[in-house]
Amino acid sequence: MTSVFSAPIRPVLEATDYSDASRIRQDVENKGMSRQAWGITTKVREMDAAIRELDPGQSMVREGHPEVSFKAWAGNPMQNAKQKPAGRAERERLIAAHLGDDLIPNLWPQLRGRGVAKNDLIDALAMLWSAERLRAGKAQVIPSSPEYDSCGLRMEIVY
Repeated sequence: MTSVFSAPIRPVLEATDYSDASRIRQDVENKGMSRQAWGITTKVREMDAAIRELDPGQSMVREGHPEVSFKAWAGNPMQNAKQKPAGRAERERLIAAHLGDDLIPNLWPQLRGRGVAKNDLIDALAMLWSAERLRAGKAQVIPSSPEYDSCGLRMEIVY
């Protein structure tokens, strides 16, 4: 089974290291900070700044999560972790059925060796699927009535 980990909360974006982030999250939510969440904090911080500056109404940039998209796409949760060959194959079958059998074989050689993992490509294609649904007016969000954070941004996952 696959899982979705909690994203870094806004106060953690100011943390300078993992222990600082963990302490902040413990103080705010009485929960620890996962290593996975800490691993994406820099990118979340960068995107947060860009959204607040360039798209504060979130008309162009929305938040998604590949595993949420894959679950909606397949109609049920993925059965295998994406790091395992069976999990990668499971996701690649969905992509091939929707976007063509040759997409990943054509894209991957262009990306290999450029600091991109194959799982990153697969995740990006899941986000493309969600973006297509959003553009077509078919996307859904979790939660269905999102709250707003202290900067006025919707706290939601689009799929």
